[in-house]
Amino acid sequence: MVNVKFLNLLFVAGCIFLSNHAYAETEKLFASVDEKVLSTGAAKKVAEIKARNKSKTSGLFKFKISVLEAKSFVLNLPDGRTVTMKRKFLTKNPTHLSYAASSEEEQVHLTLVTSGTTVSGTVYTQFSVHSIDSVGDDGIYLISAIDPSTVPKSEPRERVMAPPIMKQREKEYQEEKKKNQDRSTDKSQSLSPIGQNVSAAAAGAINVDLMVQYTSSARSYGGGNDVTIASDIRNAVAQANLSFSNSGINVQLNLVDLGFTPFNESGKNLEQSLQGWANRPEVGLRRNQVAADAVMVIVSPVGTGCGDTYTNLTLQPQPGNAYSTINIACLKSGDPILAHELGHVFAADHNIGASQAPVIASGSAHGWPGTNDTNATKVYNGSTWYACQHTMMAYPSTNPACTTQRMLYWSNPAKAISWYYNGTSVQSNWYIGSSTANNFAHVTFAAPTVSAFRGPAGGGPGSGAGGGSGSEGAATQSIFTMISRLLDGW
Repeated sequence: MVNVKFLNLLFVAGCIFLSNHAYAETEKLFASVDEKVLSTGAAKKVAEIKARNKSKTSGLFKFKISVLEAKSFVLNLPDGRTVTMKRKFLTKNPTHLSYAASSEEEQVHLTLVTSGTTVSGTVYTQFSVHSIDSVGDDGIYLISAIDPSTVPKSEPRERVMAPPIMKQREKEYQEEKKKNQDRSTDKSQSLSPIGQNVSAAAAGAINVDLMVQYTSSARSYGGGNDVTIASDIRNAVAQANLSFSNSGINVQLNLVDLGFTPFNESGKNLEQSLQGWANRPEVGLRRNQVAADAVMVIVSPVGTGCGDTYTNLTLQPQPGNAYSTINIACLKSGDPILAHELGHVFAADHNIGASQAPVIASGSAHGWPGTNDTNATKVYNGSTWYACQHTMMAYPSTNPACTTQRMLYWSNPAKAISWYYNGTSVQSNWYIGSSTANNFAHVTFAAPTVSAFRGPAGGGPGSGAGGGSGSEGAATQSIFTMISRLLDGW
């Protein structure tokens, strides 16, 4: 049942301050929805999402699309803090809108994707993740906390090596490209018709173009329809771009192709799914057609793990290795697994303790586990917590007191995180890297190579997910009011 106190708090009078002006008419923008009005299908969907998230707090809402203009807004968090969120990017395409905002002082991050009446989103705090999901009835959405135990267990596994056929296909592609210099390999001429690349890219960013496919089983897990899983995938892309923005990495991930694959992963684990799907000739042909630098498939595999990517054995990324599988359960749990697997495409590695054979000449390209820092203990809400949140490429600590939540940052020994609680600093200058953990430097180094896998380095119009301009248009101002209110009192 929906928490009545929680819903009543949504209607408490107040103003949400956006930039330099206040927005007060919240009642006109959204309203709570009683579970009794849900259709049978929507009620079943709500029950499925709650069970999937093991959510102890949730609420149903209905709101209308409005205009988003502000570069900042105030967000009320479950622990009573009031946080000023700053917009990182706002992107409008014909098919959807993507938005991301962060408070790096409080370590709170938000990603949000709208597509018609479908909304997918994630709210990160220091120690919790909340999902925003459509439930099937027009304009009704469920906001729910995600229990960390729902994230499929990830353990270091043997590296997956690309079969010789992948290298041969790359050789054939490059030979064909040289023979046909007038062939349409320019990214601006070889885009998918789904309208991913409409807005201008972030100024000066290195653009990496991504192709994503999903299976029938993944689609069923993700909501049973193409629109829902497409929104979830776009939200994962937004997470990746937000992690680049938070880390000061001048890279922008562009989703240039998104669609269904008939590949059947039934009975296969992540590695078997990767080998079976990537070896299909039509996958490589489609990649060449849409000029995708990296290619991923979303599956519902057997066994544990969140993702797999063909291994780069040197610091130099290889185009034949730029294939990944992702577990839909991890994608739905809010884990930024898409960004993590993209890191492997860049030839970035796990934290040293989680690196498996064969040994990679990865130098400083490791993730940061966050457990052996001298300032590892944080005070939070009167209790002692271990801030073992690992950076993008690291595995979680085995310490049961640690959170398994990945940070939306890439390791960097020069990057210091400061955390606040109720406006008081409880941790300052917590550095998230070392001489052997500097994904910031490595991704910056590798990005031009990856960007050139299927086109000129940094080329292509991009998807505008790196900042955006004022003319990029419209999102949901009401969503910010909704999220502010829904988190208040949790």
